Parts: sequence; structure tokens; C-alpha cells
Amino acid sequence: MAEVLGIITSVLQLVDSALRTRDYIEDFRHAPQEQQKLLSEMDNLRPLLIDLQARIGGNPSNATLQKMNSPLADFKATMEEFIKKLKPVDGRFLRFWKQLQWSLGDKMDAKEYLEKFQQFGSQVHMWLSVDLWDMAQQNRIELGAAERKQIIKWLSPINFFLRQADISQARQHGTGGWLLVDPHFQEWESGSGRTLWCHGIPGAGKTVLASMVVDHLVPKSQNKNLGVACIYLNHKEAEDHTPTRLLSSLWRQLVLGKDVGPLPKKLYERHQEKETSPSLDEVFEVLCSVITEFSKVYLVVDAVDEYPETQRQTLLKHLAELGPTVNLMITSRPHIAPDSSLPNSETIEIYANEDDVRKYVDAQIDIFPRLSKHVQSRVGLREEIHSVITCTVNGMFLLAKLHIESLSTKSTVKGVREALKTLPKTLNNSYDNAMKHIAEQDEESKAIAHLTLTWVANVKRPLTVLELRTALAVEPGAKSLDEDNILDMEIILSVCAGLVIIDKQLSVVRLVHYTTQEYLDLIQPLQFPDAQTEITRTLLTYMAFDEIVGLKDMDDNLPPLFEYSQHCLAHAVGPPEGALRDLLLEFLARTADWSEKKKVEVEVSFLDF
Repeated sequence: MAEVLGIITSVLQLVDSALRTRDYIEDFRHAPQEQQKLLSEMDNLRPLLIDLQARIGGNPSNATLQKMNSPLADFKATMEEFIKKLKPVDGRFLRFWKQLQWSLGDKMDAKEYLEKFQQFGSQVHMWLSVDLWDMAQQNRIELGAAERKQIIKWLSPINFFLRQADISQARQHGTGGWLLVDPHFQEWESGSGRTLWCHGIPGAGKTVLASMVVDHLVPKSQNKNLGVACIYLNHKEAEDHTPTRLLSSLWRQLVLGKDVGPLPKKLYERHQEKETSPSLDEVFEVLCSVITEFSKVYLVVDAVDEYPETQRQTLLKHLAELGPTVNLMITSRPHIAPDSSLPNSETIEIYANEDDVRKYVDAQIDIFPRLSKHVQSRVGLREEIHSVITCTVNGMFLLAKLHIESLSTKSTVKGVREALKTLPKTLNNSYDNAMKHIAEQDEESKAIAHLTLTWVANVKRPLTVLELRTALAVEPGAKSLDEDNILDMEIILSVCAGLVIIDKQLSVVRLVHYTTQEYLDLIQPLQFPDAQTEITRTLLTYMAFDEIVGLKDMDDNLPPLFEYSQHCLAHAVGPPEGALRDLLLEFLARTADWSEKKKVEVEVSFLDF
């Protein structure tokens, strides 16, 4: 910056020198037209250069200054050459100074200088009107964007945009239209201060329909002053999804593309230095403040039955108090009744109608290569599949999915037809069928499936794809992770009989449905009796790896399973305490030793300071 400012100062001095020369010449008005234009152009340049000098001093930008350096140096050289020609030979100003023939030569010489002056003037204009001004504006925008990002991350760590996108992508096109034309839904959509309580049996497609409603409302909100936000509840994430965080997640969605406003900024500043989190009341106030900016707000909350009762009551109470411009849509299993505090509540049943099931089954058949070939090779087989599945699913998309998953494993058309005769008619029977399929696989595939289900069903929070692959690759007694032992995710999914899926947007692994969790919890004492011990052993082994023990800095590039390993002792409670006593004692000793070393490092650093 100093170099560029120095060049500008020098150029200004040269311009001033030239202009003073003009002032000393009384008969300048008689100068040739080309020379008058030259000095007039310098008159115009002077304020621009002063403005440029001030802008650079107030808004330094290395990238922009680098671009300015060469043109400024070139113009300085031009001005120095011009001044030499302008200066009288004897050092004094003569009255007419040979009729203002300043040793500039002929008109062509003057025109060349004029062209250079005008070109440089245009360059400075561009810097002021575009680059520098925009850079200053951009700096302010970038600072504002950075601050906005910090506030959002601090106030609302939960991002439901990704979950919405993942569910939306999984939805079968053309299904669910019946809900949008239902009179109760249309009355809810057109009204204000209403609640639509949507109940349905497990697997009926409540979550998918919730995402469809969000996708239906969002385009309408773009041309009107409408707000749309959603919450997807999951029993695995209840610990992180506190009412405070859920309300703040709604706020995050409603400020999309907008300034966060003064209230969140003040709240952030108030808590930042103390490193504290906002209270429920503070977040509720922030959410209410952004809701007032819309003429109407639609809030869609899915699966409140998966949320712990105490937290559920707190959440619903606050949602009910958001005001008369808020419309709530809430999905739940039938055993949860609508909360009495919710305004103008109407109930509607969610179910998988026959037409939707057919579209869904068609799409599922085409997903599996083996089943798709069978259908193509036998006329009428697709219709057989439709007929049987439609009669057995009893309004459950989930059951249809599990049926297709089962049929997809059959090697012959006869096998498909035999399986159609014995399709289970309940979810638990279908899960029994899936577990039977897993048990009939080769020993290696069966072991992978059991270990995968052990982890996915018992983790304290959903694992990322990389975390699960790493966990399955850890070998008892190993001192490091063998990269050659890491399984491909497609193989992992293929051996689990459709019980495990990937949330693609978040890249996390989940069970196919919350009822799958209930089923696995039911059979765990018999089928997975050592689940907690297996998980604890893996985490303790992993934390003893050389690369983990040798970690010096807790930076952002932590090993894949390191972050989840903080749950190690939570998994160890109970039977693992006795079974893994030695491993636990070694782990605790290393932890104490590591803590002491870090304490010494901090003390040494403090003394050095």
C-alpha cells in the first residue's frame, strides 16, 4: 500500500507543478487548443487522484493495489517526461514563452500526451467507480457475511436444509398429490393461525409428505411475503435437538437470504465474550422478531412422537405462542394426540393410497437390476407384484420397500413368485424376514451385517459414512488402522437387507425407519447381546492407535472416528466395564497422562509469554 500511495503522491506533485506553470502564464488563453486540452485534462485528474489516495488509505486491498502499481508507475513516467518538456530552458517564466510553445513539438506530440492523460483518467475513474469502490463495498459485504455466518453458526447449529433436500430427493415423483387437494389441507394453507395435525401409522410416509408440503410452499413464498421452515425430529438426535436449538433452526431457515437483524447481533455480542449459549427465552424472542417480517409463516414439524415427552411439551408450547400469522403442520403416530394449546387444530390421516403405492413399487422395481430383468422377461409379473404388495402393505410405504428389497434377492422368476405367496403382512414379520435373509448369507457377509447393525442401532448419534467404515475396519489388538481393511459402503448396504440407508445430503448412516430401531431394540438381547461391549472395545482399540496417541493438536483434521470416541465411556457403562477392564484402565491412564502433558505445555507456553 505504501508504494502505491507514494507513486500517487509523486504524480499529484507533478500535476500540481504543471498546473502552477499554467497559472503563471498570463496568456494561456491564447495557447493552442491541444495544449489547453492537456492542462484541462490535468485539472480533471487532480481531484480523482486525491480521491483515489483517500480510498486506498481507508480501504487497503493487496489484490487491487497490485493491479494499480504498473499503470500508476507508467503514468508517473509520462508526467515526468511532460514536465521536462513544459519547463522553460532558462528556468524563468517568459511572458509569452514563445507563444506557449513549451517544447512540446507539434500538434501530434500534444495529441499523444492528451491520449495518455485521457486513458489514465479513464483508468482512475474505473478504479474509483468499480474496483476500489466495489472492493470497499465487497470488504464490507464480506465482513458482514462473515459476521452473519458466525452468528448463524453460534445461534443455530442445526441445519434442516440438508435433511429436507435428502428426503425430497428420495420422494417418488407424482405421489402425495391427494394431500394437496384435501379440503382440510387447502383450508390450512389459505388460512392463518391454524394447525394441521397429521397422524398416521408407522411407515405411512408422513416424513415424505412433510417434505412434499415444504417443496409445495417454498416456490409460493418466493413471490409473496411468506416464510417456510421445517423440523425433522429423530429419536437418535433428541439429545442435540433441544427445544432451544429447534426454535433457532426455524429462525435460521426464515433468515435465508436476509440480514439476521439487530436482535441476533446484540445477542451474539452479549454471549460471545462469555462463551455462553442463548437461553430458550432469548431464542424464542429472536424467532418472534423474524416472524413479524412476514405476512404469514408455515412451520412443518415432522415426527413429534419421536421426541421425548417433556421436550415435546416445551416445543409445542412455544410453537403455539408464535402468533396468529403462523400456520403449523405437525406429523405424528396416532397414539400422540394434538396438544390442546395449539391454535385452530384440525386432524388429518396420512396413509399410502393405492395409486401412490403403485407408483412407488414401479420405481423400486426399476432400481434393482435383478428384479427389473425378471419383470422384463415375464409379461404380467410386474402386475402380480403390484397386486400382492398393494394388498399386503396396509397403507405402509415402508412395508412396500421391505417387500421389494426381499424380492430383489431372488435369482429366478419362480423365486419371485414363491416369495410373493409368503410376503409378511406386518412390519415386525418383515423385519424378521430381513434378519432371516441376513442369516442365510455367507459368514463374512453375515458378520459385516451384524456388526453394521450393532453400530447403527446403538450409537449415541448418527455416524458419518467415514466413521462407520472406519469403525468396521478396526481390528482387535491392532495398533493402527489398516487401510486395506476398509469396506466399500455399497458392500455394507448390500448385506444389510435394506435395514440401513445413507442420508446423502448429510453423509450419515441411518436405519431405514424408526420402527427398525424399535425392532432391533426388541431382538438385541438375543441377537446382539454384546453390542455395547463390541462398540466399546472398538473405540478403546482405536484410541490406543499410534496415530491417535501421538496426536499433538486438536485441530480440524482429526482422524475419522476420533470425535465420536468421546462417547466411549458412555458405551462402557454396564457389562463392558468388567469384560474390558484392562483396556479401560489403560485408556484412563493414557488420558490422565495426556492431560498432564497438555497442562505442562500450557504452563510452559504461559511462562514463555
